Amino acid sequence: MDAFTSGQDWSSVVSYSDGLNKITKQDIVNFANKYLNDNNYVVVYKRKGVDNNVVKVVKPEITPVTVNRDDQSDFLKK
Repeated sequence: MDAFTSGQDWSSVVSYSDGLNKITKQDIVNFANKYLNDNNYVVVYKRKGVDNNVVKVVKPEITPVTVNRDDQSDFLKK
């Protein structure tokens, strides 16, 4: 769809995922070591399990709204 809507070359769009499959873990490590220094990165820790420190918020009640479906405005009547 991207090739059709943006005018990209179809062969380059199809070969994009093939190019991504050629990237190895070592390629990513080499890139990170070359371009990311001590002040230029983000660390994300993935924790598994249930978080017991979550603060629960009390769900407020929903106020019902009365609607008169048979009523019509002057604009609608015109």
